[in-house]
Amino acid sequence: MGYYKYLKRNLAFRIPHGKTVIDIGPGHAPLIRADVLCDRYPLETKQRPIPAIYIPKGRFVVGDIQDLPFLDQSFDFAYCSAVLEHLKEPDRACREITRIAKAGLIRVPSSLWETMGGSEAHLWLVHLENNTLVFRRKTVEDTRLNSLIPERIRNSKAYEKLFDTFYADFFIDYHWKGHIPFEIKGLDLPGLYEFSESEDASFMGDKELYHHMMMKKGPMRFLKTKIFAALRHLLGGKDILLETVLACPVCKKGLKPQNSQKTYCPACNLYYPVIGEVPILLKEAAIPASER
Repeated sequence: MGYYKYLKRNLAFRIPHGKTVIDIGPGHAPLIRADVLCDRYPLETKQRPIPAIYIPKGRFVVGDIQDLPFLDQSFDFAYCSAVLEHLKEPDRACREITRIAKAGLIRVPSSLWETMGGSEAHLWLVHLENNTLVFRRKTVEDTRLNSLIPERIRNSKAYEKLFDTFYADFFIDYHWKGHIPFEIKGLDLPGLYEFSESEDASFMGDKELYHHMMMKKGPMRFLKTKIFAALRHLLGGKDILLETVLACPVCKKGLKPQNSQKTYCPACNLYYPVIGEVPILLKEAAIPASER
């Protein structure tokens, strides 16, 4: 999707003023209205080969959607676009989303998109059945039709227009309130498709590169941050004190900020790093108090 189309669709997305909103897995194309952003990968990965992730300080948290580092019912609305189809356990992610938010929107590519557009990083074919999100595990056989479509067609403007024209057929926008009805199928099918993520996407990879990415500043990033901040307030965004909604990804209980470089979970006796005002709330990033 082009940047103009992204902005047009983004700004048309309306949420009442004063409602607290989180975008889970925003990457380089966040929901502008979101008050808090949470992403697992602030670095470029095979899942998202685009390094220009949007990281507004004081509103961004590094966390895993399958172990969200937020207190129960912290948000009025959770937005999650183009994430669940990547996960090995989308059911676990759905439970976590409904734990931290009261309502929301899940956006995923449909089974038709996966067949015609396809992504090597996606593990599931998704469709709606009786208002239930049905995830069927992708097989190697499911990827064959996509591989027959020539690159010149897949990369053409005409092909892109097809997806825009028939958006409702190629994408699922699932609005939920209270809970997310879902069903997992196909785990027992022969020839399941697998996608191997590289280790450099994890927190425990190159820490110097990680730190550089989190602290990186430039005129375009500065300008984007300022524009998005102004638009968010115009759309009714709310300023949240981040520490009031954060939780330990292990026990889901509240954290106690220590200083600008770490935060602490009294229940688990674990410390988590903070880099450039961004809490790194991943289980593998935890440091036991005994090791400090």
